[in-house]
Amino acid sequence: MRCDVFVRMVCAALLGVSATAQAQYAPYACNGTPGERMVGTTQSGGATVPLCVAGQGGAAAAPLVDHGGIAWHADYDDVWFGGGWSEPGHADPEVLALCNRDTGGGCQAIGEYTNSLIAIVKAADGSLYYGWGQGPKAARRDARENCMKARGAVNQPLPCLELATYSARDRRYRTPEHLEAARKLYGVGAWLSGGAGYDNRAWFATGHRSLQEAVDAALQACRQAYAGKPCETFAGGGNVVIQAFRHAGKSGGAATDNAITEATAARAADAAKASCSAGKATCVLQSQFDTRTPGLFVHDFTTGTTTEE
Repeated sequence: MRCDVFVRMVCAALLGVSATAQAQYAPYACNGTPGERMVGTTQSGGATVPLCVAGQGGAAAAPLVDHGGIAWHADYDDVWFGGGWSEPGHADPEVLALCNRDTGGGCQAIGEYTNSLIAIVKAADGSLYYGWGQGPKAARRDARENCMKARGAVNQPLPCLELATYSARDRRYRTPEHLEAARKLYGVGAWLSGGAGYDNRAWFATGHRSLQEAVDAALQACRQAYAGKPCETFAGGGNVVIQAFRHAGKSGGAATDNAITEATAARAADAAKASCSAGKATCVLQSQFDTRTPGLFVHDFTTGTTTEE
């Protein structure tokens, strides 16, 4: 009997078995049949197809254990998933290979998990967090809590945005549908450090392939405007919207300039309002800056106007 590469995992079990049994337990494309086990993969039309064998009859089978894995990349706001493996140690290498293939390298695996779910959420700055649970609600709750603990209420006024939940029992591979859209483009704001000389202006650099590029562009514009005086960055992220706003002054006091990031324009506006509400101040929303749109902008908090440089 000849053992092809993708069925070597089960050849030993088939050798010496009758032709009928061999046919019964020959690998096939996984289809969700109860009791089937994932034993390998093959290529079909350029896609990786999971292979399974049927569960054996007779004595009561051992409880089915399915293994899943998720990989992600710091510069993408999506994940790579593979599930339904019957043996441990396969899921992480498989999803890492898929992720590195698509991104060119630099991916990390979350960690293999069994008979359970992983939920993925997005924080206000575009970073991803995960949570684990036996059910979808528990996994989503754990992910939201992990995100909030890492971010803090000041940086994350709204609950972290739920993206998707992945079950280890799901016998499939999943990669980002729109890879280029998932690739983060970064933006950040910069203004004069300290209070002396501050004239209520800020510079927003957007559409950069790395956060450091955005930081450098915003700081350079700010320092140039202030003849080399020190500037500092604020409100940065990848694939997010930056909302500029003012806390109206209390009892005739001075207004406070600010900006905050969130995953969408609507969430950015809501986050600014939540920040103002927490400070018991009236919120005046001003310009928004989508980090996916390339540009360099100067914003005047006094007038609420923005111009492109």
